[in-house]
Amino acid sequence: MSVELRPPSAGDIGGMFALVVACDETWREWAPDGWEPPAPESARWVRELGAADRWTRIACEPDRRIVGLVSWGAARSGPEWRTVPGVAHVGALFVHPERWRRGLAARLLDAALEAMRAEGYRRAELNTPEGAPAERFYSARGWEREGGTAWHEVTRLATVRYVLEL
Repeated sequence: MSVELRPPSAGDIGGMFALVVACDETWREWAPDGWEPPAPESARWVRELGAADRWTRIACEPDRRIVGLVSWGAARSGPEWRTVPGVAHVGALFVHPERWRRGLAARLLDAALEAMRAEGYRRAELNTPEGAPAERFYSARGWEREGGTAWHEVTRLATVRYVLEL
């Protein structure tokens, strides 16, 4: 089944929220024993993906069901949260578990990387939970692990940073 990639609209928030919650649930398969997914209300950040400083695309099936999303913006750092020149940060990449291993994650990520290059970014970065299957996906696509781990308060998991020269 084909999917359309498009920017999200206000009416897509519920579908985006449902996608993130479905994906978070799958983390039980590899997360430490006793780990529980974040409370669904913690996915409120999904509303921010339509902000003017974000580049976001959703993947919709012909029935308008949202089965994937990717979002990035300028990387920010330091206590003042300043923009890091030339560096983009992938803040979200989700594909519904029913659509895994069909090339949708690669298609979404490739679209994001193309947009980054078009806007003049020279490097991309992202964070993903340590030990997540996503680590293999990013490594296979040329991303390199950089640095140690950092604690993510919402997911209650250690995360690792991956970088890619554009």
